[in-house]
Amino acid sequence: MSLPLSGSTVPRPVFKRLQQTSAPPVLPLDLAILKAHLRITHTAEDSYLSMLIGTATEVVERYLSRKLITRGMRMWMDLPPGAGSPWDYWSGIVQLPISYATVGAFRWFDLMQVPVAEVVDVRYVQEDGTEQVFDVANYLVDNSDPDMPARIILVRGATWPSDLRIAKSLLVNYSVGYGATADAVPTPLRHGVLLVAAALWSNRGDNADPQSDVLGLPGIQAVLEPFRVMSLGGL
Repeated sequence: MSLPLSGSTVPRPVFKRLQQTSAPPVLPLDLAILKAHLRITHTAEDSYLSMLIGTATEVVERYLSRKLITRGMRMWMDLPPGAGSPWDYWSGIVQLPISYATVGAFRWFDLMQVPVAEVVDVRYVQEDGTEQVFDVANYLVDNSDPDMPARIILVRGATWPSDLRIAKSLLVNYSVGYGATADAVPTPLRHGVLLVAAALWSNRGDNADPQSDVLGLPGIQAVLEPFRVMSLGGL
């Protein structure tokens, strides 16, 4: 039984990078719940079972593109939306409606991972390496739907910063997760972590199980698939 590679399940936009800035304070599943599920009454393998909960949590979070327990994140972008587009370097002529650049796709971008609890700030790095805070009056934060990526939206009359360095010039500090305790995580997601941890417990090494992907087991699929956030990239 194998674990899936995150890169094969959730495509990442090539011009965005994500960094975790603070660790979640707890795991989303109590050790006692896993032991009860497995009908284990001794304590000899508590450390191993706790490790399985940590692994299962990571597997579930990567598969779903969700964070369960709240932690701090920082997302870097090479350039603001619209900058560095193919037609910037093309010698021909492109006709686009003016709304495309003023109120369309160039005026917002998604944040990676859901659910976004809070956006702390948006910053930019100038050509000389100076880091500046982008005025909060210039943008709106849309994190109203926990099942959809949050958006940073430029307000009318505002413009993205200029004189930016060539890469990693725009960054957003934010927090992602359902809360600081396991009880804050929706029950189906905690159940999914439980099922993955139990599957890993039952398959400790090479085996003849015809289903080689732990996430392909029917029970785990039924629990997790409705919560999976699919993305093909974008701004």
